[in-house]
Amino acid sequence: MPALKELIKTFENFAPPTLAESWDKAGLQKGDFDQDVKKILVSLNASASVLEEAAEKNCELVFCHHPLALNTPTYITGDSEYYRVLKKAFAEDISIYAAHTNLDKAPNGINSVLALFIDLKNIMPLAPDTSFKKLVFFAEPDSSREIIDSLSAAGAGVIGDYTSASFRGEGEGTFFPGAGAKPATGKVSQFNAVEEERIEMMVHSSVLGSVVSTLLKVHPYEEVAYDIYPLEHIQKSHVGLGCIGELKNKMSAKELSMLFEREGNAVTNFVGDYRKKVQKVAILGGSGARYIDIAFSKGAELLITADVKYHDAQRAQDMGLKILAISHYGMEKLAMDLISPILSEELKKDGLKVDIIKSKTEKDVFVES
Repeated sequence: MPALKELIKTFENFAPPTLAESWDKAGLQKGDFDQDVKKILVSLNASASVLEEAAEKNCELVFCHHPLALNTPTYITGDSEYYRVLKKAFAEDISIYAAHTNLDKAPNGINSVLALFIDLKNIMPLAPDTSFKKLVFFAEPDSSREIIDSLSAAGAGVIGDYTSASFRGEGEGTFFPGAGAKPATGKVSQFNAVEEERIEMMVHSSVLGSVVSTLLKVHPYEEVAYDIYPLEHIQKSHVGLGCIGELKNKMSAKELSMLFEREGNAVTNFVGDYRKKVQKVAILGGSGARYIDIAFSKGAELLITADVKYHDAQRAQDMGLKILAISHYGMEKLAMDLISPILSEELKKDGLKVDIIKSKTEKDVFVES
């Protein structure tokens, strides 16, 4: 039975915490890193009813999308949901882990599964996260290719649709190993000059830590010299908020709404002609009205999102952008259900045997009359 800290390692490879927005409170909400976990309940929220369900199904961990609180409460009293959740979590020894905006941006996260759900192709992030760094290191020519391959496998060298991208320049490295050194090449206690290559690779900040760890692991040098530089003016990224692409077959907003109503029990509303078929669609789980201008500028005919206010809808209508407004719960609960089997496969790949259970008791806080 794996420990919680082992599961968290997989969670954070799947949805790196460094992708989270600065205001977010993603991560372990409550728990003991050494706790053994056999069953995980996947939900949108860690509500009191979800904690009851986890206890009934003997789940040691709730993996949810929304953190317990984005603003730390000043008081925790018995009449609050926060109190009831924590009381149940401590009483039943249930841990809670939230992957929020980092899961929104992750390559197989909330928005990616929703884009695939509506059958988008040529998918790109709607609002790319362009937090890239330049990793520079030095290696002898006979080992550089193997190092580059290992770093590429760890996520380095991604530029738009290209992978394994690197630059290699020839030069000469010099060093003087002390008496206690164990150099991979050259001689101790004398000046050495060896043929080396300067290697440069772009690395997204979300995987920088694992890429550097891989570099230090696979590089043959006893002391690895490397530099990390900030990058500006990057336009493309493989991660970000929302997705934009083309539907495999043209569909109307009404037809798309029926998918969400049937599979996610979602409530839907429309801005613009909901009967007209469209091709280029942007989709963003949760509150996405602030991305109306970006969606329009990128040629989207339709934006699918939640929490659209009246004046946002009016502005979209004025610019000619159709909107399919879906209930926040219906959209993201569906996404979490779609992510559950992907998460299960990620855990299996890491040799972690746990049961993944989709929450069945969660309900939308809004009710139809």
